[in-house]
Amino acid sequence: MPLLVNLRVQISSAAHLDEAEIRFSDEKGAVLPKIGAYSLRIGFRGEDEKASSLLFVGAIDGVRSECNRSGGRHLTISAKSGDLFGRLKERQERHWDETTISEAFAAAAQSVGLTAHVDPELGQLRRGWLAMEGESFLAFGQRLASEIGGTFRVSGGHAVLLARSGGRTASGRELSTIAAVYGENLISWDIAPVAARPRYSQVVVPSYDARAGASSAETLDIPSGGASAKLISGRPAGDPEEARQRAHALLVETARHSGGGEILIAGNQKALPEALCKLSGARTGIDGSYRILAVEHTLARNEGFLTRLQLGEPADGAGSSHRD
Repeated sequence: MPLLVNLRVQISSAAHLDEAEIRFSDEKGAVLPKIGAYSLRIGFRGEDEKASSLLFVGAIDGVRSECNRSGGRHLTISAKSGDLFGRLKERQERHWDETTISEAFAAAAQSVGLTAHVDPELGQLRRGWLAMEGESFLAFGQRLASEIGGTFRVSGGHAVLLARSGGRTASGRELSTIAAVYGENLISWDIAPVAARPRYSQVVVPSYDARAGASSAETLDIPSGGASAKLISGRPAGDPEEARQRAHALLVETARHSGGGEILIAGNQKALPEALCKLSGARTGIDGSYRILAVEHTLARNEGFLTRLQLGEPADGAGSSHRD
């Protein structure tokens, strides 16, 4: 702590790796960590690496030294939650026939030395054929998550596939709801509770059933879409079952981006992507519940511990008003 200038941890449902950056005062130049040789854990004193409030677990992937006459010397250490010196980025060619998402994901994770954790809701989904065609595990996990309405992350030695908007971990534990209350822990907000561009009336995913020799499409209505345009997938599914999975994923995705923004609150280590945030005391039409899409924790000498939340999927009064 005497040497710390600032610290930042970023966790996002849209990114497969968490990121951390620590900036130290480096006047004595005592230590230069080797890239990839050191692990990094950021948490609270007295808690082990399994504690639920641990902010980050990963490996150092960059070290940068800076100096100028007015600011002095500084050392900045960056880290990712996955080991980029390992096989995470190695491209693979493999496939599975008549498999569940859980079976394929676990096998792919094991091939790069990771332990898989899959939300039961997603793990039971089936595919007639699923493949990694020149993809790394990181690319495969990200693509698979986008097709089934999931969030994919690698943290430490674990690969996690969560149900988006499920509000729980892969093991089934409920994520903590974060309260943001004006006059208490809410510092600032910048929110547009209604966005026009991401709104559609329906999602449509075309598919081709090779066994039946027929084309079809999976169509789902979007509740309260407020638009007449249809969201039509530009890439056909391989079979009707895959089309259903991808249509549901698109339905979830449009809801996430129908409105949102960001807020800054006093530091809260329990804030995680996919958890709910209850905003109150801002104003009518802004107060309500939102889905947390990304989290940034910062710790600085002159500001203390702060948490910035990227929000989406407005509900419970957000975007509406009792006045005409």
